[in-house]
Amino acid sequence: MKYQISKIIKGYRSLAVEGKLLYLYKSGSIFSMDLESYSLSKISHLNFSKIYNILSASRLISRIFRLHPTTSIVFGNFLYIAFKSCIYKVCLASGSCQIHHIIPLNRRVLNFSIIKLSSIETLVFGEYFSNPNKDPVNIWKLDNEKNTWEVAYVFVPGVINHVHNIVELNNRIFVLTGDFGDASAIWLIDSEFVECKPLLMGSQQYRATWITQFENSFYYAMDSQLEQNYLICLEDLQFNKSNSLICDIPGSSIYNGNSLNLTKLIFSTSVECGEPSGVFLFDLFSNIRGPGIKSKYSHVFEYDLLNQRISEIFKASKDILPFRIFQFGSFLMPTGKMPIDTVILYGNALKKYDNQTLILKK
Repeated sequence: MKYQISKIIKGYRSLAVEGKLLYLYKSGSIFSMDLESYSLSKISHLNFSKIYNILSASRLISRIFRLHPTTSIVFGNFLYIAFKSCIYKVCLASGSCQIHHIIPLNRRVLNFSIIKLSSIETLVFGEYFSNPNKDPVNIWKLDNEKNTWEVAYVFVPGVINHVHNIVELNNRIFVLTGDFGDASAIWLIDSEFVECKPLLMGSQQYRATWITQFENSFYYAMDSQLEQNYLICLEDLQFNKSNSLICDIPGSSIYNGNSLNLTKLIFSTSVECGEPSGVFLFDLFSNIRGPGIKSKYSHVFEYDLLNQRISEIFKASKDILPFRIFQFGSFLMPTGKMPIDTVILYGNALKKYDNQTLILKK
């Protein structure tokens, strides 16, 4: 049975799934939607300036200046939302909202993660910014008792460009970093965040933004605009090129989604440009795809971990606007676990589906 579009929510960005509720963002407001009745309720509003409200009313200006959340997650009874260098904390019960933390030096968050540190479940993220000089990069954790953020670990100068994700799998904590040379790596960090050791590094094949485990194997997809991308299986974290490349995929994979069906792996590919040429205006307005981007479409795939079969769920073409200034073409997915036989997508810089949340069901 194929997935079909069940609902399109225009102008709303899906953020997170918690049970039967989908949390969404639109024009500074946070909404909840019942995934069965599709009833929509406003729960909070982020207190932005008047200038932001004026600028964000234009979708093109919003795309240029990135006037939208980058990621979010439900932790406890709160929704944490990353918006530029600010982290907003929204109480899901009362709707109250506050700026909970401002990341220094205008650094950002690509992914929040819930992990156990010293047997206590908490929220963490790694800093995400361009960083071509490989300046120090921090991993932050939420101190649950103090209700404040603090630096838990620092990558020293010259090691990585930025952190893509931090993932706990079977009591092991992995740190995924990028982007070039030895900075492309999969690390293992201890539960005290004292020692971080590289498991695999120095290749675009170790450049990933997500990783998951099924039985004794680890699965991820490459996130490279420079080389052919693959869906990869690692057996006990021992990389063997001859047997670990499951299949090639037509673009870099930045986003994935988690399902209540643990045997299904859901992820998308992005349409992005290659490395800068050094000519500012040419790079800014270039529409040339990177060598690792083989398609003008953002594809959404489902990989059946039991039967080891991959199928395409959905796709949409990148729009005509330049990559760097108007963003990559991608389907994003909410954090949390999507219901069985349901896939929730948010289209960014895609023809027909830009700034729309799609709910697909079988």
